[in-house]
Amino acid sequence: MRIYKNSKFLIKNVKVIPRIMKNYFMLILGKKVLKTVEIQLTDQCQCKCIHCSFSATEKKSKKCVSFDSIKKFVDDCISLGAFHFNITGGEPLLSEDIFRLIKYIKDKKNIVSVATNGILLTKETCTKLKESGLDIIEISLDSTKESDHDKFRGKEGCFEKALQGVIYSKEANITVILNTVIRHERIRNGDLDKMVELVEKENILLNLNMACAIGKWKKDYSVLLNQTEKKYVDKLLKHPLVRCDYMSNYFKKGCAAGSEKITITPYGDIIPCPFINVAFGNVKDKSTKNIWNKMLCNSYFNKVNKACLPSEDKEFINKYI
Repeated sequence: MRIYKNSKFLIKNVKVIPRIMKNYFMLILGKKVLKTVEIQLTDQCQCKCIHCSFSATEKKSKKCVSFDSIKKFVDDCISLGAFHFNITGGEPLLSEDIFRLIKYIKDKKNIVSVATNGILLTKETCTKLKESGLDIIEISLDSTKESDHDKFRGKEGCFEKALQGVIYSKEANITVILNTVIRHERIRNGDLDKMVELVEKENILLNLNMACAIGKWKKDYSVLLNQTEKKYVDKLLKHPLVRCDYMSNYFKKGCAAGSEKITITPYGDIIPCPFINVAFGNVKDKSTKNIWNKMLCNSYFNKVNKACLPSEDKEFINKYI
């Protein structure tokens, strides 16, 4: 079913296939190419999440980069091979630039997704997102129990809005993925199993995010999963509707932060991924290509690592986080 769904999705985005094939050819020749780019469009958010990774973002300037700078960054990333752009935040739907950014990226024959807490996903907003060219909506849901999710997100009513957003997104014919953070208690109380039942019922996808010792959990090793819990996650990932980011690389499973994936913060810093706040340069001062090349000189970020660095590699966490 997973292969079928992926094939079906690519058929809907057939114009991107020649670029993907070119990227594989470049990789065979030993060249580095990007795949996914995360754009943190805004530093604003309505929630106060317990685990917030964005709280680790170094706010060198309170002024976000201009929309023109973001467009230039997008163009640069496309020239480096990127074909999937995920717009995040903060909460990206709070940005007045969200719809025109989606359209700009989509007009250049890319796959576009948006990661949201779901609060602003009204019927009208979902229709407008689809009309702008959005392919995928990633909605955060961190418990199947309303009180637990709202407490985790620090926002009352967040659970109800997220589930309503799923319905409106499906009605707008947008592919829906639920993003969820794996925590010890959710494994113990069976909530993750209930989450799988939910995506089966809705016929949508579930993306698992490991708890990372970053942001508000900075160097809190108690949140990291143990070996038994990791085996449980591996079992979940065998389900055709369940995935995680390290399953979508070009060839090899693992953490592709830096090697195939980069992120730009609202302030223009380029970092390996939203969970690794290590800036290698700012688009205000240097070209995206030069910054990425500098990143690739780091032994952690010039290859696909076996494990997620900020959730499994304590040596990495101690050194960089």
